[in-house]
Amino acid sequence: MKARSQVKRAPTAEAIAKKADRGGSVSAYFENTGHIVEPPTSVEVEFPADLLSRVDHEAAVLQVTRQVLINKLVRQALDRRRRVN
Repeated sequence: MKARSQVKRAPTAEAIAKKADRGGSVSAYFENTGHIVEPPTSVEVEFPADLLSRVDHEAAVLQVTRQVLINKLVRQALDRRRRVN
């Protein structure tokens, strides 16, 4: 019978949380390379009916929500503008 190699598995999120609850150090499990994502802020924006119709059509074609499409298009436009300036 073959001996199985010992594969060290990463602990589950629950195991890390329990360790932290007991006061143990969990910093080794995190790289500190991420960034804090602010919660979304709700705004009200008015669009002409014909523009909203085009947005809705494109969202349906891409199978995403209106909100996802608007966020993506605004972000792309702002990123393009930043590269130009």
